Amino acid sequence: MTAFFLKPGFLFSVGGAALAAAGLNLNRVMSPVKPALVSGLKEGLLFKDWLAGKLEVSKEDLEDLLAEARFAYDEEVLLNEQTVKREKQLLDKIDDVIKKQPSTAKSAKGKKKTKSGGK
Repeated sequence: MTAFFLKPGFLFSVGGAALAAAGLNLNRVMSPVKPALVSGLKEGLLFKDWLAGKLEVSKEDLEDLLAEARFAYDEEVLLNEQTVKREKQLLDKIDDVIKKQPSTAKSAKGKKKTKSGGK
């Protein structure tokens, strides 16, 4: 069995009572510290705005770089596709030319050499 003061409900009620007591005394405690807190929070907000601006510029720069890289990649892929098509066309033309010409090997086999002798 756990002790009464270790139960979560009891701890929340003690914490709530402490916050209420602090809230009642907040004006007395805050009076000397308030200007420093306001100044610190103001500087924090200025820093947040400065950092957000820098991050936005960096984000835009990275997006521009990515767009340029994508364009260069797409251009290279298109060029490679065109090169492959041209190579295929050239190979097809060469193949057609070879098929149209009579083969020198066939014509050489068909001819028989005869001796031009007296007979």
